[in-house]
Amino acid sequence: MAGLVAAGLLLYGGPGFLPALVVILAILLVSLGSGLAFPGPLVPGTEVEQMRGRWFRLLVVLAAAALFAGSWEVFRGFGAHGVTQAVGLALLVALPFHFGGSALAAMARVHAGEGAPPSEVAAAALTGSAVGLVLLGYVLFPVLSPTAILLVALVFISSGALVHGWALDEMMRVDQVATRTGPAGRIRTERWVRGTPRTVRRALRENGRLRALVEDADGRPVLPEELAVVEAFSAWDGSPDAPRRILCMGMGAAVLGRYLQSLRPGSSRIVLDRDPEATRLLEEAVFGEGPGPAGDEEGGPDRPPTPDRRVALNPVTALAGRIPPLPASSADWILVDALSLGATPEGTELPAGGFEHLRHLLAPGGRICVLPLGELQGSPALLETLLERARIFPLRALYVGGEASSGSGVPLQVPRGRGAPRLPGSGGVRRALLLLGDGPTEGDALWPERAAGFLRVSGHGG
Repeated sequence: MAGLVAAGLLLYGGPGFLPALVVILAILLVSLGSGLAFPGPLVPGTEVEQMRGRWFRLLVVLAAAALFAGSWEVFRGFGAHGVTQAVGLALLVALPFHFGGSALAAMARVHAGEGAPPSEVAAAALTGSAVGLVLLGYVLFPVLSPTAILLVALVFISSGALVHGWALDEMMRVDQVATRTGPAGRIRTERWVRGTPRTVRRALRENGRLRALVEDADGRPVLPEELAVVEAFSAWDGSPDAPRRILCMGMGAAVLGRYLQSLRPGSSRIVLDRDPEATRLLEEAVFGEGPGPAGDEEGGPDRPPTPDRRVALNPVTALAGRIPPLPASSADWILVDALSLGATPEGTELPAGGFEHLRHLLAPGGRICVLPLGELQGSPALLETLLERARIFPLRALYVGGEASSGSGVPLQVPRGRGAPRLPGSGGVRRALLLLGDGPTEGDALWPERAAGFLRVSGHGG
């Protein structure tokens, strides 16, 4: 629209139709290209605010163009001077197209972080431009002055900026924090930021699969099955049997165990994983904090504590019998990351006798949590296998369901392109977790029938 207004004013403001047309189109294309090619840097964490700033600059430029066009109409001899024509080229062509191109390029980059290719933004922009040209040529030009047309364009741009602002509020932006390649494959931590309601979360992904998701502020888990474990763990507060020794088997269990340890000062934690150094670095990235001072097991003031020990061992290998030198009854709670056991809705790599080895490490009255699990309709092989092998425990409680929301009530949302399921398989998988115990204790009454939306479907000996 700005280009056609410029042609209407500049082409007929003086002699030389073709030379003026060439100059206008050349400046138009160069300005648009410079805006697309050099939109300026987008500082991670401030993309939304910077995008709004680009919209504001474009609105200011269009307002200046409308003011210039009004002056041209009032002062009829305005266009006969070379200086005013140069100013007109700048205000009506160069600046609007440069800042418009800059806004489009930044928009493509912002939404590319959400998984949208830049071609989607470009196609929408070109389609809108075509509609605007038809509207301008056949509707607006015959009845409105150039100044009025620019004011109409200003209204359209303002409306577009407002709508895009709403979309930015709903969008979840993804920032990469750390990446590591090790025995488990490609592991990366990401920061997920959403505008409305304002949420900042940190995700841990392994080969594209989501392994952990926590709140950025305090490391509280977000995934429903982990919230259920937190609820059960917290229910022991004040009890003489409150667990204080936590054994974490696998990457996801290490992140969850770190938060549980922070809830109970003075507790200890052992992490068993095939790449413990990666687990340590990624824990720090997920929680957004570095380790505490040397020798400080509590991790420093206001920091989640660090584990007392890390053991480099594949959990599958450990459950096959090659348990590291840990004394019997050395853990009050054992967290088992089922994904480290190769769990799918159709089965698992859990070795025969694996639960016997875990029971040897479990203290009297302790608990074993196996998660995440999934119940695939028509193919309950995974849960059947685990329940069959768990018959050695007097207490077996299976929980199925789970609400897709965090403890704060904010919906659990996954950015586009980051939604690979925790359990690979076809659709229809319901979340589940398994709780095992070494016998009835006072703590049994503390495990509710429901936890974070999970329903207990099997009880003692069930």
